Amino acid sequence: MKDKKENRIKTTVIVTTLILALISTMTVMAASAQTTGDIKINEIMYNPPGADTNHEWIEL
Repeated sequence: MKDKKENRIKTTVIVTTLILALISTMTVMAASAQTTGDIKINEIMYNPPGADTNHEWIEL
């Protein structure tokens, strides 16, 4: 009976530690993804053909 209880406690501690490590890793990754300050312009259409002038756009 005592061995089962000890094994259950050890398993709980290991699982809890792994979950906390995963959460902290994800938090650090999310924080580093938000700190990037570069803007990359991948498309620009400043004067499309035609008479309508309301179709100018820049995609970031």
